[in-house]
Amino acid sequence: MTADLRHHPALEAREESPMALVDAGHWATEWLWLEAARDRLVDALAAEGAQVEARVSTLPTDPWTFLVPTRTTEEPS
Repeated sequence: MTADLRHHPALEAREESPMALVDAGHWATEWLWLEAARDRLVDALAAEGAQVEARVSTLPTDPWTFLVPTRTTEEPS
């Protein structure tokens, strides 16, 4: 899994290998662990005597926010 696949290298990889490619965006894959990272950072700084406040933004920054629906039933010809 990766983000930022480039068209031609991805196309060539698909043609040359049975491996699947997943192009997951940065925000979608990173926001899942940000609260845990914040907690570890705050705890590590507290252990050194520093008291900090840290917040995790919940604002999605992924530009791919649209959905292209697929047909679920076959349309008559």
